Amino acid sequence: SAAAVAPPAPIAPPVHPLLRSSAGLELLRRGKAAQAAPLLQEALDLDPLDLEAALGLAALHRQAGSPEQAARWTLRAGIICLESGRKDRAALILAELDDNTRADPLLAEARLLLREKNFAAAARAFLRLAAEKGAPPLHEMLGRACQFTPDPEQFLCGVCRALDKAGQGATARGLLRRLLGETRPDTENPYNPPAFPLLRDITAVIGFTFKTWRAAEF
Repeated sequence: SAAAVAPPAPIAPPVHPLLRSSAGLELLRRGKAAQAAPLLQEALDLDPLDLEAALGLAALHRQAGSPEQAARWTLRAGIICLESGRKDRAALILAELDDNTRADPLLAEARLLLREKNFAAAARAFLRLAAEKGAPPLHEMLGRACQFTPDPEQFLCGVCRALDKAGQGATARGLLRRLLGETRPDTENPYNPPAFPLLRDITAVIGFTFKTWRAAEF
């Protein structure tokens, strides 16, 4: 007789993001931050507009003594409110952040994503900024660099050097501000390397851009 075939294992139904978020918030309330963190992160991965999950991650990092990460998720929560039209709630959430971040939270997040090397998300953020009325052209260049170059930081570093050497110092400084925001004099600036010959800079930027755009898949 033919061997019995085991029935297929039942497929578990997908877990709704709100259930993950609620479970994570309950664990956080009970002081189980290590168990709460992955649930809150998964909730946001499934639903990037989950405000409670973002606020939960901000609270979790605040309790853990990680102010930079707490500010990171507070910023995300504020942007979620802005994107859903809740401007008053956004203002309340963003009030604890610094003046530059409050002045342009979308740009602040785009810059953070670039520094975190989350280039796909940074591209979307800069291109969303570029779509706004009256947006500086540099926003689109930053977005395209993140979208199509394998090492956006290397590319942007070369662009800054080339612009400065070509006499476009104001444009180079504008690009630096959009990359890093206002920095203190004692803060190391990775986009301000030693000077190189003008021709070498421009040739390197053109060659790097040409190769990466030619290899890009549209």
